[in-house]
Amino acid sequence: MESKNVFDAIMDYIDDSVKLSYEEISRGIYEISGYTDLDFGKFLSILSAGKIGLHNYFLKRRMYFISKELVDDPSKSVADIAQEYGYSEQSSLSRAVKQLSLIHISEPTRPRLIS
Repeated sequence: MESKNVFDAIMDYIDDSVKLSYEEISRGIYEISGYTDLDFGKFLSILSAGKIGLHNYFLKRRMYFISKELVDDPSKSVADIAQEYGYSEQSSLSRAVKQLSLIHISEPTRPRLIS
């Protein structure tokens, strides 16, 4: 059995622990690798040519899993999912989505015509 490198182990840890807070994720990264979140964040930034840091990566992965859960289980309310992922209420999740994606959840996207 092939062992994982540290980078892959941390990426898997983030995906598996996406419901935890960023502080808990930071502690887990240190336990796995011995690197602080700042050190690992610099490494991630170098790999992405400066396009993403660790905190932003964590938020985007969290949003991915939230949206996946909303699609996969339509019987679950947005408020329940928000609470499950550590948001105090549905409006907190909506603000986080808006800040991360710069769009409003309630606004439908309109196709743009190419002229």
